[in-house]
Formats: sequence, C-alpha cells, structure tokens
Amino acid sequence: MSVSASKKNVNVNDGVTIKTVLSGTGNLKTAGDPKISFPPDFDVFDPEITSDYSSTPSGHKGTKTYEQLIIPRHSGTFEIPAVEYVYFDPSVGQYRTLRSKPIVIQVEGESQEQTGTTRVTSPGASNRESVQFLGQDIRYIKTKPGRLKPANTFFFGSWKFYLGYIIPFVLFVLISILYRQKIKENANIQLKKTKRANKMASKRLKKAARNLKSGNSEAFYEELSKGLWGYLSDKLVIPIADLSRDNIRIELEKHGANQDNIDKLLDILDACEYARYSPAGAESQRENLYKEAVNVISRLERSIKKKIKNI
Repeated sequence: MSVSASKKNVNVNDGVTIKTVLSGTGNLKTAGDPKISFPPDFDVFDPEITSDYSSTPSGHKGTKTYEQLIIPRHSGTFEIPAVEYVYFDPSVGQYRTLRSKPIVIQVEGESQEQTGTTRVTSPGASNRESVQFLGQDIRYIKTKPGRLKPANTFFFGSWKFYLGYIIPFVLFVLISILYRQKIKENANIQLKKTKRANKMASKRLKKAARNLKSGNSEAFYEELSKGLWGYLSDKLVIPIADLSRDNIRIELEKHGANQDNIDKLLDILDACEYARYSPAGAESQRENLYKEAVNVISRLERSIKKKIKNI
C-alpha cells in the first residue's frame, strides 16, 4: 500500500489529491477501503476508485487505486496521520497490517473569515473550524417565522378537544337512528311494497313504451297490463291473483282515490285485455292509451292516502 499527495505546499482553497494504491494478489475485488483521517480544516470529497487487475489461480492480481480530493480552508501546517490497512494472509494464517507514512501539507494564504471577502466554494465549505466564527455574522437566516401561539395554551381541555368527542357522538346517534328506521321499514312488508309500487310501474311502462316504438302491439298491451296490475298489487298490498275489478274499486276508494281516476284505470285495464285477444288498433290509439296510463298512475299517486298501518 502506498499513500501520496499530489502536492504538499498549497494555498488556501487549492485542491489536493490524496492517492492510495493497493497492489498485490488476493481478493482485490472485495477488499475493504482504507480509512484516512483528515484534519477538520479540510473539505473532503468521496474518493474515485479505479481497478486494474486480472484473475490468476491465486486470486486477482493487480492494483486498486483511490483518488480523493481535499481542499484546505485555513492556512497552517497540517498532518494527515499514517494510514493503517489490515488484511488476512492465508499463507501464514494470520492478519497483517500495512502502514503508510504521515503526510505533512503546508497551507499558505488567508481564509475567507480572515480576509472578510466572499468566495464561492463547494457545498462542503462549511466545516467545523468555520463554525467558531458564527459570532461575527448571521448564518442560515430563516425567512419564515413559523406558526406562533400564545404561551400556556394546550389542546387538551380546549374547545377543539371537546368538539372532537361531540361530533363523533352526534354522528353515531344519527347513524343509529337512520339504521333503526331502515330496519323498521324493511320489516314492514306492506310499507315496502307501497313505496316501490310507483318505481316498479315505471319500469313496466318504459318497457311498454319500447314495444310501442318497435311496433310490437301484442307485447305493448301485455307489458302495459302487467304494469297496471303490478302497481295495484303493490300499492294495495293485495296479491295479483286476488285482484278483481270490485276489490280494486273498493280498496282505491278506501285509500281516498278519486272516482274518475278509478273509472279511468279500470277502462284502461279493460282496453288492454280486449286488445290482447282482438286485432290491434291504430298506433295513435296505443299511444293515447299509454299516455292515459301514465297520467292516471300519476294522479293516483297524488291522491291515494299514504298512511299505511304497520304490521
């Protein structure tokens, strides 16, 4: 191992290259890096490593070179201590130590703090020696004051602290009430059917409208009839098999439906039944029948009493 300096007499802020060369035969590829202790008055940069070796039966043979740049920031005489490198010698079965000679570097000139001038240096120019001069100037000025708060103020016991408990509690109560109400509504089959009556009828009527546009009159009358019967079954909570003209009239009257709407609804049902087993009428008649069905359901929704007894 050899350790040398590119120059030993330099000026302040001049670069010096410390070159360390390991040579021999062995496991040079994974050999550890030598550790060099530099004075704190030097800026030290990472070494550049180059290898020049070849494989032999005994291992790699050649050299491994470390070139490290250092920059003195103050004048004076500085010594780089001797470098020790420990390796294992398998031929004798023990560890050996290589030791270089100390390197003395003479630095001349004045540093930045001594001259009072401004110099542009590398990012590592702030070293331990320059920290001693902090009392002469202001460094690392903070441009933002940060967040300030009055003394003896704490989050614990403040209104924000209590609000953090109150809001979750209120949300929990509201969610519990809504959840219980939803369970109650799902358990009430009559109320559930009544609420979905208009929605299910709308789906049937939309399907009937598609059949009307496509010219499929038989399917149109069938979907229109199913939509009206299904609406009455859900709204009155009566199975479709038990529905008849008589009980439809009676139940609608109980729910406060207008007599004209009841008559119109029964007429539409009769027209659908008649059209399914007789030649279809004109397209304009089917369109009018569809519009009348939509209107009569809308009027019934507004006039029927929505108060349903819970079971």
